[in-house]
Amino acid sequence: MKHQAVDDCLTCHQPHAGSAPKLFSQSVAAVCDQCHSTNDKAFTSAHLGIDPRRIACASCHDPHASKDKKLIKPVGH
Repeated sequence: MKHQAVDDCLTCHQPHAGSAPKLFSQSVAAVCDQCHSTNDKAFTSAHLGIDPRRIACASCHDPHASKDKKLIKPVGH
């Protein structure tokens, strides 16, 4: 696995002040929403019509180690 620059980590995590689980700077949905337009109809459609702001993104996506371009985990169940 390639090591990321510290700045990349700080996009989502706050190691000394994160109040959310896993030292997230905000809720997981808010962190994902920094780069993804979760209000977009196409984005919602790609997530089976479920409001993406109500989904636990990391249950299907692995932003740290996935080889898939959409960061999908290799095994979902």
